Amino acid sequence: MRIVGNKNWNPVASSPEEALLRGAKLDAMTKSLAIPNFQSKGVFRGPQSMFDEMDAARARKVREWVNEHTRPA
Repeated sequence: MRIVGNKNWNPVASSPEEALLRGAKLDAMTKSLAIPNFQSKGVFRGPQSMFDEMDAARARKVREWVNEHTRPA
C-alpha cells in the first residue's frame, strides 16, 4: 500500500484561530467556483418531507451543474 500526501496533515484544527482561518479558506474556495444559487426564494410552510425533498432537489441541481462545468475538454 502506498500512502500519498502530507504526512504531517492533521484533519482536526489545533486551535480555534486555525479552524476559523481554515473555514475562511474553504468558503473562498467554494465561492470561487461561482456555483449558482439554486435555493428557492420566498417563505415556505409544509411538512419536513417537503423541505427534505427541496434540499435533495437543490443538491441534485448543484451536482449536475458541477458535473457539467468541470468535465475535461
